[in-house]
Amino acid sequence: MNTYQSLNRKGDIREEVIRSREDNYDILASSNFDLSDKIKLSTNLGASHQSRYLRMTGNSGNQFIVPDLFVINNTTTNTYIFDLIESEINSAYLSGQFSYNDYWFVDFSARNDWSSTLSKENNSFFYPSVSSSLVLTDAFNWKSDALSFAKVRASWAQAGNSGNPYQLVGAYSLNQYTHGGVPMASYTDIIPDPNLKNELTTSIEAGADLRFLKNRLSFSFTYYQASTKNQILDVPISPSSLYVKNRINAGEISNKGIEFVLGATPVKTASGFEWTTVFNFNRNRNKVESLYPGVESFLLATDRGINVVAEGRETIWPAHWNSVCLDKR
Repeated sequence: MNTYQSLNRKGDIREEVIRSREDNYDILASSNFDLSDKIKLSTNLGASHQSRYLRMTGNSGNQFIVPDLFVINNTTTNTYIFDLIESEINSAYLSGQFSYNDYWFVDFSARNDWSSTLSKENNSFFYPSVSSSLVLTDAFNWKSDALSFAKVRASWAQAGNSGNPYQLVGAYSLNQYTHGGVPMASYTDIIPDPNLKNELTTSIEAGADLRFLKNRLSFSFTYYQASTKNQILDVPISPSSLYVKNRINAGEISNKGIEFVLGATPVKTASGFEWTTVFNFNRNRNKVESLYPGVESFLLATDRGINVVAEGRETIWPAHWNSVCLDKR
Protein backbone atom coordinates (compact mmCIF):
# COMPACT_ATOMS: atom_id res chain seq x y z
CA MET A 1 0.00 0.00 0.00
CA ASN A 2 1.26 3.50 -0.77
CA THR A 3 0.03 7.07 -0.93
CA TYR A 4 -1.01 8.37 -4.34
CA GLN A 5 0.42 11.75 -5.19
CA SER A 6 -0.84 13.85 -8.10
CA LEU A 7 0.62 16.99 -9.64
CA ASN A 8 -2.93 18.10 -10.45
CA ARG A 9 -4.32 20.29 -7.65
CA LYS A 10 -7.91 19.75 -8.77
CA GLY A 11 -7.66 16.01 -8.21
CA ASP A 12 -7.72 12.79 -10.20
CA ILE A 13 -9.90 9.69 -10.19
CA ARG A 14 -9.25 6.21 -11.51
CA GLU A 15 -11.50 3.14 -11.64
CA GLU A 16 -10.26 -0.27 -12.76
CA VAL A 17 -11.59 -3.80 -13.14
CA ILE A 18 -8.82 -6.42 -13.16
CA ARG A 19 -9.42 -10.05 -14.05
CA SER A 20 -6.44 -12.26 -13.35
CA ARG A 21 -6.02 -16.01 -13.69
CA GLU A 22 -3.07 -18.37 -13.31
CA ASP A 23 -3.26 -22.08 -14.14
CA ASN A 24 -0.57 -24.53 -13.00
CA TYR A 25 -0.36 -28.18 -13.98
CA ASP A 26 2.33 -30.41 -12.50
CA ILE A 27 3.33 -34.05 -12.75
CA LEU A 28 5.96 -35.46 -10.41
CA ALA A 29 7.55 -38.85 -9.86
CA SER A 30 9.66 -39.41 -6.73
CA SER A 31 11.84 -42.31 -5.66
CA ASN A 32 14.09 -43.26 -2.77
CA PHE A 33 16.93 -45.78 -2.94
CA ASP A 34 19.03 -47.29 -0.17
CA LEU A 35 22.17 -48.14 -2.14
CA SER A 36 23.81 -49.51 1.02
CA ASP A 37 23.54 -49.17 4.78
CA LYS A 38 25.23 -45.77 4.56
CA ILE A 39 24.48 -44.48 1.06
CA LYS A 40 21.02 -43.14 0.17
CA LEU A 41 19.68 -41.48 -2.97
CA SER A 42 16.37 -39.69 -3.56
CA THR A 43 15.27 -38.30 -6.93
CA ASN A 44 12.39 -36.27 -8.34
CA LEU A 45 11.46 -36.10 -12.02
CA GLY A 46 8.70 -33.76 -13.13
CA ALA A 47 7.16 -31.42 -15.64
CA SER A 48 4.91 -28.39 -15.31
CA HIS A 49 2.80 -26.02 -17.37
CA GLN A 50 1.94 -22.49 -16.28
CA SER A 51 -0.34 -20.06 -18.07
CA ARG A 52 -1.16 -16.50 -16.99
CA TYR A 53 -3.98 -14.25 -18.07
CA LEU A 54 -4.65 -10.64 -17.04
CA ARG A 55 -7.25 -8.27 -18.45
CA MET A 56 -7.63 -4.73 -17.14
CA THR A 57 -10.36 -2.27 -18.13
CA GLY A 58 -11.42 1.05 -16.67
CA ASN A 59 -11.26 4.81 -16.90
CA SER A 60 -9.23 7.62 -15.44
CA GLY A 61 -10.17 11.27 -15.12
CA ASN A 62 -8.16 14.44 -14.41
CA GLN A 63 -9.22 17.79 -12.90
CA PHE A 64 -12.57 17.64 -11.10
CA ILE A 65 -15.12 20.21 -12.32
CA VAL A 66 -17.53 20.22 -9.36
CA PRO A 67 -15.79 19.92 -5.97
CA ASP A 68 -16.47 16.82 -3.85
CA LEU A 69 -18.33 14.99 -6.65
CA PHE A 70 -16.15 11.92 -7.14
CA VAL A 71 -17.34 10.39 -10.42
CA ILE A 72 -15.48 9.86 -13.68
CA ASN A 73 -17.79 12.12 -15.70
CA ASN A 74 -17.04 15.03 -13.37
CA THR A 75 -13.54 15.50 -14.85
CA THR A 76 -12.15 17.68 -17.60
CA THR A 77 -10.17 14.88 -19.25
CA ASN A 78 -11.42 11.30 -19.41
CA THR A 79 -9.20 8.44 -20.62
CA TYR A 80 -10.06 4.79 -21.00
CA ILE A 81 -7.84 2.02 -19.64
CA PHE A 82 -7.31 -1.33 -21.32
CA ASP A 83 -4.58 -3.93 -21.00
CA LEU A 84 -4.38 -7.62 -21.91
CA ILE A 85 -1.47 -9.88 -20.99
CA GLU A 86 -1.15 -13.61 -21.70
CA SER A 87 1.88 -15.88 -21.36
CA GLU A 88 2.79 -19.54 -21.01
CA ILE A 89 5.83 -21.47 -19.82
CA ASN A 90 6.49 -25.21 -19.93
CA SER A 91 9.16 -26.84 -17.78
CA ALA A 92 10.89 -30.17 -17.25
CA TYR A 93 13.08 -30.71 -14.22
CA LEU A 94 15.12 -33.21 -12.24
CA SER A 95 16.24 -32.91 -8.64
CA GLY A 96 17.62 -35.18 -6.00
CA GLN A 97 19.79 -35.71 -2.95
CA PHE A 98 22.70 -38.04 -2.29
CA SER A 99 23.66 -38.70 1.32
CA TYR A 100 26.40 -40.69 2.99
CA ASN A 101 25.99 -41.91 6.55
CA ASP A 102 23.71 -38.93 7.34
CA TYR A 103 26.61 -36.47 7.55
CA TRP A 104 27.51 -35.75 3.91
CA PHE A 105 24.77 -34.47 1.61
CA VAL A 106 24.80 -33.49 -2.07
CA ASP A 107 21.72 -31.85 -3.59
CA PHE A 108 21.39 -31.36 -7.34
CA SER A 109 18.82 -30.05 -9.81
CA ALA A 110 18.44 -29.40 -13.53
CA ARG A 111 15.62 -27.52 -15.20
CA ASN A 112 14.68 -26.55 -18.74
CA ASP A 113 12.05 -23.94 -19.54
CA TRP A 114 10.22 -23.15 -22.77
CA SER A 115 8.77 -19.64 -22.57
CA SER A 116 6.23 -17.96 -24.86
CA THR A 117 7.83 -14.55 -24.26
CA LEU A 118 10.84 -15.47 -26.44
CA SER A 119 11.10 -16.54 -30.08
CA LYS A 120 10.96 -20.22 -31.09
CA GLU A 121 14.70 -20.16 -31.73
CA ASN A 122 15.52 -18.84 -28.22
CA ASN A 123 12.58 -19.89 -26.03
CA SER A 124 14.37 -22.92 -24.55
CA PHE A 125 16.90 -22.35 -21.77
CA PHE A 126 18.57 -24.69 -19.27
CA TYR A 127 19.86 -24.00 -15.77
CA PRO A 128 21.31 -26.48 -13.24
CA SER A 129 22.43 -26.29 -9.61
CA VAL A 130 24.43 -28.34 -7.10
CA SER A 131 25.06 -27.91 -3.38
CA SER A 132 26.84 -29.91 -0.72
CA SER A 133 27.16 -29.91 3.05
CA LEU A 134 29.33 -31.89 5.45
CA VAL A 135 28.64 -32.25 9.19
CA LEU A 136 32.19 -32.28 10.53
CA THR A 137 31.28 -33.23 14.08
CA ASP A 138 29.63 -36.45 12.85
CA ALA A 139 32.11 -37.26 10.09
CA PHE A 140 35.22 -36.95 12.31
CA ASN A 141 33.59 -37.53 15.71
CA TRP A 142 34.51 -34.09 16.96
CA LYS A 143 31.58 -33.70 19.34
CA SER A 144 32.48 -32.53 22.81
CA ASP A 145 31.18 -30.28 25.58
CA ALA A 146 33.01 -27.39 23.90
CA LEU A 147 32.03 -28.11 20.27
CA SER A 148 28.41 -29.19 19.86
CA PHE A 149 28.03 -28.97 16.09
CA ALA A 150 30.11 -28.00 13.03
CA LYS A 151 29.05 -27.98 9.37
CA VAL A 152 30.51 -26.56 6.15
CA ARG A 153 28.43 -25.94 3.03
CA ALA A 154 28.84 -24.73 -0.55
CA SER A 155 26.61 -24.33 -3.60
CA TRP A 156 26.65 -23.33 -7.27
CA ALA A 157 23.46 -22.49 -9.14
CA GLN A 158 22.06 -20.90 -12.26
CA ALA A 159 18.62 -19.35 -12.79
CA GLY A 160 17.01 -18.16 -16.01
CA ASN A 161 14.48 -15.42 -16.74
CA SER A 162 12.61 -14.95 -20.02
CA GLY A 163 11.29 -11.40 -19.51
CA ASN A 164 7.83 -9.93 -20.11
CA PRO A 165 5.24 -10.83 -22.74
CA TYR A 166 5.09 -8.92 -26.06
CA GLN A 167 8.69 -7.74 -25.83
CA LEU A 168 9.74 -9.03 -29.27
CA VAL A 169 7.57 -6.85 -31.51
CA GLY A 170 6.22 -3.31 -31.61
CA ALA A 171 2.52 -2.54 -31.28
CA TYR A 172 0.02 0.20 -32.02
CA SER A 173 -2.15 1.80 -29.34
CA LEU A 174 -5.31 3.80 -29.95
CA ASN A 175 -5.55 7.23 -28.37
CA GLN A 176 -8.31 9.72 -27.62
CA TYR A 177 -7.83 11.77 -30.77
CA THR A 178 -9.69 11.10 -34.01
CA HIS A 179 -9.29 12.00 -37.65
CA GLY A 180 -12.42 11.90 -39.76
CA GLY A 181 -14.22 10.15 -36.92
CA VAL A 182 -11.61 7.37 -36.80
CA PRO A 183 -9.41 6.98 -33.69
CA MET A 184 -5.74 7.72 -34.29
CA ALA A 185 -3.03 5.27 -33.23
CA SER A 186 0.53 5.59 -31.99
CA TYR A 187 3.33 3.09 -32.58
CA THR A 188 5.65 2.05 -29.77
CA ASP A 189 8.67 4.30 -29.17
CA ILE A 190 10.91 1.28 -28.42
CA ILE A 191 12.80 -0.63 -31.10
CA PRO A 192 12.17 -4.32 -30.29
CA ASP A 193 14.60 -7.16 -30.90
CA PRO A 194 12.93 -10.39 -32.13
CA ASN A 195 16.10 -12.34 -31.26
CA LEU A 196 16.20 -11.60 -27.53
CA LYS A 197 17.67 -14.30 -25.32
CA ASN A 198 16.93 -15.21 -21.72
CA GLU A 199 18.69 -13.57 -18.79
CA LEU A 200 20.95 -15.89 -16.79
CA THR A 201 22.09 -15.50 -13.18
CA THR A 202 25.02 -17.58 -11.89
CA SER A 203 25.62 -17.66 -8.15
CA ILE A 204 27.99 -19.33 -5.69
CA GLU A 205 27.77 -19.55 -1.91
CA ALA A 206 29.97 -20.99 0.83
CA GLY A 207 29.74 -20.96 4.56
CA ALA A 208 29.98 -22.70 7.91
CA ASP A 209 27.73 -23.23 10.94
CA LEU A 210 29.20 -23.80 14.40
CA ARG A 211 27.63 -24.35 17.81
CA PHE A 212 29.47 -24.48 21.14
CA LEU A 213 28.87 -25.19 24.83
CA LYS A 214 25.84 -27.46 24.32
CA ASN A 215 24.30 -25.08 21.77
CA ARG A 216 24.52 -22.08 24.12
CA LEU A 217 26.78 -20.23 21.65
CA SER A 218 26.44 -20.31 17.85
CA PHE A 219 28.31 -18.79 14.93
CA SER A 220 27.42 -18.75 11.23
CA PHE A 221 29.39 -17.37 8.28
CA THR A 222 28.28 -17.03 4.64
CA TYR A 223 29.96 -15.67 1.53
CA TYR A 224 27.91 -15.27 -1.64
CA GLN A 225 28.42 -13.96 -5.15
CA ALA A 226 26.03 -13.68 -8.11
CA SER A 227 26.28 -12.34 -11.63
CA THR A 228 23.42 -11.66 -14.05
CA LYS A 229 24.17 -11.52 -17.79
CA ASN A 230 22.15 -10.89 -20.94
CA GLN A 231 19.79 -8.56 -19.12
CA ILE A 232 16.82 -7.40 -21.17
CA LEU A 233 17.19 -3.61 -21.13
CA ASP A 234 15.55 -0.67 -22.88
CA VAL A 235 18.56 1.60 -23.48
CA PRO A 236 18.12 5.23 -24.62
CA ILE A 237 19.05 6.19 -28.19
CA SER A 238 19.21 9.39 -30.21
CA PRO A 239 15.77 11.04 -30.69
CA SER A 240 16.67 11.66 -34.35
CA SER A 241 15.86 7.99 -34.99
CA LEU A 242 12.16 8.72 -34.17
CA TYR A 243 12.45 6.18 -31.36
CA VAL A 244 13.33 6.73 -27.71
CA LYS A 245 14.82 3.39 -26.64
CA ASN A 246 16.28 0.19 -28.03
CA ARG A 247 15.43 -3.16 -26.40
CA ILE A 248 18.46 -5.44 -26.31
CA ASN A 249 20.35 -8.06 -24.33
CA ALA A 250 23.09 -6.11 -22.62
CA GLY A 251 24.82 -5.46 -19.36
CA GLU A 252 26.06 -7.42 -16.40
CA ILE A 253 25.29 -6.78 -12.73
CA SER A 254 27.21 -8.50 -9.93
CA ASN A 255 26.18 -8.93 -6.34
CA LYS A 256 28.52 -10.16 -3.61
CA GLY A 257 28.65 -10.06 0.13
CA ILE A 258 29.37 -11.68 3.47
CA GLU A 259 27.23 -12.35 6.52
CA PHE A 260 28.13 -13.17 10.12
CA VAL A 261 25.57 -14.31 12.67
CA LEU A 262 26.57 -14.69 16.32
CA GLY A 263 24.00 -16.06 18.75
CA ALA A 264 24.11 -16.74 22.46
CA THR A 265 21.84 -17.96 25.23
CA PRO A 266 23.38 -16.39 28.36
CA VAL A 267 20.47 -17.37 30.60
CA LYS A 268 18.67 -20.71 30.56
CA THR A 269 16.92 -21.92 33.71
CA ALA A 270 15.38 -25.27 34.60
CA SER A 271 11.97 -23.61 34.87
CA GLY A 272 11.99 -22.90 31.11
CA PHE A 273 13.08 -19.26 31.03
CA GLU A 274 15.54 -18.42 28.25
CA TRP A 275 17.29 -15.26 27.14
CA THR A 276 18.59 -15.47 23.58
CA THR A 277 20.52 -12.70 21.86
CA VAL A 278 21.64 -12.53 18.22
CA PHE A 279 24.13 -10.21 16.52
CA ASN A 280 24.04 -10.05 12.74
CA PHE A 281 26.50 -8.30 10.45
CA ASN A 282 26.22 -8.36 6.67
CA ARG A 283 27.81 -6.42 3.86
CA ASN A 284 26.40 -6.49 0.37
CA ARG A 285 27.80 -4.85 -2.76
CA ASN A 286 25.84 -4.44 -5.98
CA LYS A 287 27.89 -3.34 -8.95
CA VAL A 288 27.04 -2.61 -12.57
CA GLU A 289 29.89 -4.41 -14.35
CA SER A 290 28.87 -3.32 -17.86
CA LEU A 291 26.00 -1.70 -19.75
CA TYR A 292 25.56 -0.96 -23.42
CA PRO A 293 28.54 0.59 -25.29
CA GLY A 294 28.35 4.36 -24.87
CA VAL A 295 25.78 4.16 -22.02
CA GLU A 296 27.29 5.12 -18.65
CA SER A 297 24.07 5.07 -16.63
CA PHE A 298 20.68 3.45 -17.03
CA LEU A 299 17.32 4.60 -15.65
CA LEU A 300 15.69 1.59 -14.01
CA ALA A 301 12.51 3.30 -12.79
CA THR A 302 11.00 6.62 -11.76
CA ASP A 303 8.27 7.48 -9.27
CA ARG A 304 7.09 10.94 -8.19
CA GLY A 305 10.30 12.63 -9.20
CA ILE A 306 12.62 9.96 -7.76
CA ASN A 307 14.88 8.14 -10.24
CA VAL A 308 16.39 4.70 -9.71
CA VAL A 309 19.60 4.67 -11.75
CA ALA A 310 22.16 1.93 -12.44
CA GLU A 311 25.61 3.49 -12.59
CA GLY A 312 27.99 1.34 -10.59
CA ARG A 313 27.00 2.36 -7.10
CA GLU A 314 27.27 -0.07 -4.22
CA THR A 315 24.96 -0.73 -1.30
CA ILE A 316 26.29 -1.70 2.13
CA TRP A 317 23.89 -3.14 4.69
CA PRO A 318 24.69 -2.37 8.35
CA ALA A 319 24.88 -4.67 11.30
CA HIS A 320 21.95 -5.20 13.63
CA TRP A 321 21.40 -6.78 17.01
CA ASN A 322 18.34 -8.18 18.73
CA SER A 323 17.66 -9.89 22.02
CA VAL A 324 14.74 -12.14 22.91
CA CYS A 325 13.56 -13.46 26.26
CA LEU A 326 11.41 -16.61 26.28
CA ASP A 327 9.51 -18.10 29.19
CA LYS A 328 8.51 -21.69 28.31
CA ARG A 329 6.67 -22.30 31.55
